[in-house]
Amino acid sequence: MNVVDFMTDLESRAGTRPIIHFRDREVTVGAFRTLVAEAAAQLDAAGVGMRDRVALLSYNRPEWLAIYCACLARGATLVPLNPALSASEVAFILEDCTPALVVVDDRNQSRVPQEMTCPIEVLDDPGNQSWHGVDTSQWPTVVDLDPTHPALIHYTSGTTGHPKGAVLPHRGVAATLSRTTTWVGSTSDDSILINGSLAFIMHSTIAAMGHIAIGATVVLQERFHPAEAARAIDRYGATVIMWVPTMYVMLCEFIESHPQEEVGSLDSLRVCVSSAASLPWSLVERMRAATGKTLHNAWGMTEGTPLTGFPPGSTPVPDSVGPPIGDSEIRILDASGSDVEVGDVGEIVFRSPSNMTEYYNRPEATKDTIIDGWVHSGDLGHRDAAGNIYISGRIKDMIIRGGANIYPAEIESVLAEHDTVAEAAVIGIPDERFGEIPVAYVVARGGEEPDNDVLRDFCATRLASYKVPAWIAVVDDLPRGPTGKTLKRVLRHQTEAAQSATPTT
Repeated sequence: MNVVDFMTDLESRAGTRPIIHFRDREVTVGAFRTLVAEAAAQLDAAGVGMRDRVALLSYNRPEWLAIYCACLARGATLVPLNPALSASEVAFILEDCTPALVVVDDRNQSRVPQEMTCPIEVLDDPGNQSWHGVDTSQWPTVVDLDPTHPALIHYTSGTTGHPKGAVLPHRGVAATLSRTTTWVGSTSDDSILINGSLAFIMHSTIAAMGHIAIGATVVLQERFHPAEAARAIDRYGATVIMWVPTMYVMLCEFIESHPQEEVGSLDSLRVCVSSAASLPWSLVERMRAATGKTLHNAWGMTEGTPLTGFPPGSTPVPDSVGPPIGDSEIRILDASGSDVEVGDVGEIVFRSPSNMTEYYNRPEATKDTIIDGWVHSGDLGHRDAAGNIYISGRIKDMIIRGGANIYPAEIESVLAEHDTVAEAAVIGIPDERFGEIPVAYVVARGGEEPDNDVLRDFCATRLASYKVPAWIAVVDDLPRGPTGKTLKRVLRHQTEAAQSATPTT
């Protein structure tokens, strides 16, 4: 099998419709075939062989998706790199994956180490085609592969240390494409707006390639800006968006602060999916009030995704990420590895056809994570009687106050309900009496400054007393990793530094 077999009869699915809209230009199936053929020719010229890694560091552009298809068609393994990474982070991943070729756009070229021994191909401005002179009357040859053949290596965000490369096989990628579009209910008549980095599996494999594979249209933007996103939805009649919660916050802020004629119409939207970070129920209600649309929460991991989610058209349950999707299996285990009772919190483990096969060059990490075919997520959660899954937080984020377990996500959800709070992050800090106590950082919503005492009183009416944050600090922004997740280790370091700098009396 080869996951990109769909290319060879893409015309029958897409017809004459554009397969991609980008920078006011339409990319037809024929034009996309040209880009894929040119990319495949460049791989051949660079001597890229089966299982060789090809690192790709570029902002969103049609060529990015063409390189994706060319690599998988040839049996090479694509390693996407996020343009938001620092030069040292890029260097670490390149050293770790030892690519046979690095493809980089002209804006990111300076962050590729000069001492690289493999070829480096630089892409011109997206307005130009950088590779030419290829006969593009046919799709490039798609080689037959074992289903376990590596297709992608996605490096995790590394919130607790150096990132690890999750190796996704062709069968896993194929399962992800099929599961996603079946769950969302997409057809060739749909169009999906993508403005998050294609370096992430949600935007590239799930959103972009999942919809291209069925002949739908991708509206591709280089970056996210709420005004540009709203205009694109209006202009192209986008029907599907898959964003992280922060993007929905920014869209709501834009709608709430601008007249309708500047926002345009969002009526075409059929499905709005939120994933990759905790979704406060208050944001679901805010999105519904601002747009009339329902946010459908979903959960998954780079190591195998998507896993859970509320089907479009259903009524989401507050604070839940929904039931397992399709053939995904979810278990919730206690510390001894036994299944917990309904309602009890434990570690979420999963098994699905989308599972990774290993962490690249990390046999011990692989052994610790994949046990008897089940991927141990490190996420804490519970299941209700209807089978819906609830995420409580990460195992290492759990706070133990005087022997009682406190899950930061619960407190964050309550804080996000307050009118003055846009976002919240809760961490545990050492305490001589209780071992740990919860504290919170919040970002103000609108122009009103959140008040510490008011917010603590607000929490006290909704939470057990031991869960109420000892103090709440207002910050301009929360520190985030490349995926948009809050970096709580940074908040811990900042808190420790501030405490150590405070004179004792």
